[in-house]
Amino acid sequence: MWRGAKKAAHERRATFIEIVMGAIKVRVSANYRSIVQCDGYAPYKKLPADRITVAFCWSHLRREFFKIAERGDAPIATEAVARIAQIYAIEKDVRGASAEARRVARQARTCPLIEALKIFFEHQLSRLSGGSETARIIRYGLRHWDGLTRFLDDGRIELDTNIVERSMRPQALTRKNALFAGHDDGAENWAILASLIETAKLSGIDPQPWLADILARLVNLWPNNRLDELLPWTWAAAHKQQQRAA
Repeated sequence: MWRGAKKAAHERRATFIEIVMGAIKVRVSANYRSIVQCDGYAPYKKLPADRITVAFCWSHLRREFFKIAERGDAPIATEAVARIAQIYAIEKDVRGASAEARRVARQARTCPLIEALKIFFEHQLSRLSGGSETARIIRYGLRHWDGLTRFLDDGRIELDTNIVERSMRPQALTRKNALFAGHDDGAENWAILASLIETAKLSGIDPQPWLADILARLVNLWPNNRLDELLPWTWAAAHKQQQRAA
């Protein structure tokens, strides 16, 4: 019996490792047809382009210029930060608007700024030493230009990944605790729970009453064919309707 338990534990570990190292890509390739917004980490560029639109993060680019600019006497980096700030100012104006409204505003107001920024980058790159830090960052931007500018044609795409990064911060703060999950299944369950909580937050829902309600329903044999009704955004809409009816 101990041998069987050991074998089962080994199989679970293998499954967990496979998920982390390879199966995520396979799963995404099989079922996911939408947008992945990310930084320039190389594995993201291997996602199937016919199914997944990869949009890169402007915050990562801006941050690198800002690090140089704050040291002083860095006119190119300072101007790059100022130009990118103009793009962010437009995004602030259209935040909360529909995807189509954002697309229209970006085409009319942001496109000229983006085109001018690219010309600025290419011109400055021709003047800089190839080994300089500023040149390296400009090359990074130009190398990822297609992904950086995809937000212009699709109002669903954000300018950066800051919303996601902020939601990941609690996970980063507690990762030392996560090292002692005790078991692969425990770590996987912790990751699922963290994802549920952050998804609720992104939907504007207090996770505590939502989890309390759906767990009570599940314990009381909620039907499997109605699980979609327990998703945060569906639950929130039904909850608001109940409050209005009351």
